Formats: sequence, structure tokens, C-alpha cells
Amino acid sequence: MKLLVLGRGKTGSLVAEVARHRRHHVRVLTRGDNAGGRALIPESLADVDAVIDFTTPEAVVANIEGCLRCQKNVIVGTTGWHAELPRLKAIAEQSGAGLLVASNFSIGMNLFFDVVNAASVALEHEYKGQIFERHHAQKKDAPSGTAL
Repeated sequence: MKLLVLGRGKTGSLVAEVARHRRHHVRVLTRGDNAGGRALIPESLADVDAVIDFTTPEAVVANIEGCLRCQKNVIVGTTGWHAELPRLKAIAEQSGAGLLVASNFSIGMNLFFDVVNAASVALEHEYKGQIFERHHAQKKDAPSGTAL
């Protein structure tokens, strides 16, 4: 599979590394390569099967728009931009491209979503819960809203 990874932070770098290890062809664009989504044009995306975005809330919307204009499937792990989601979903539907958005790609966090769902029944019986959100010191979008 030919993947384009947007963002060279901690997660984007790890995704690119794992994809290469699994023998996928991976290209990475940084902020300097793709300011305002300018590199996301038909010529540069012609041979790309999917785009994976782990950039910033300031960059992600233009990135998604550029990919969808080129009818490319987009996987987004960037948070903090979801007010734009309904509009971008409509663009994805019109373009015929896929748009997969997840607030967290961590296996542990996704298992925790199941735990929260199961535990939520207790809230109906006057139990209370509390969540503390912690991240590594280099996390750019902390607090990211994971606890929400």
C-alpha cells in the first residue's frame, strides 16, 4: 500500500516507521513541505492509496479538504478541530473518498472506551466516576480532550 503521512511528530513518525516495517511504501510530508495543504494536489497524490494525518488543529482541515478534493481516503488522528467535522463529512460523501476520524488510536485507550461503556451503567445507580488525563511531556495538544 502507498501511504502519505502528514506530520512528523511522535505519533506520525511511529506510524510511518511501523508502516515501513510492514513493507508499505511511505512518504512523509512535514509542515514546511505542506503549509496550508499546498502539496495535496492531484499530481502529488496520484499514486497514494491513503493519507494519514497526525498534524495540528491549525493544519488538519486544509489537509482533509485537499485530500478529499483529490478523492483520496483520509485517516485522521489529529484532535481539536471537530467543529468542522459535519462539513468535511459532507465533502467526503460528495467526493466518494473515505474519511476515518478517531480521537485516539491507542489500543489501550480503545479498550478503555469499552470499559467506560460497561461502567456507565453504574452511573444510573448513583455511583460517581472521575478521570485524570495524563500525557507525555512532549504532547503538543495537551490537554487533548481524551478524558472528555
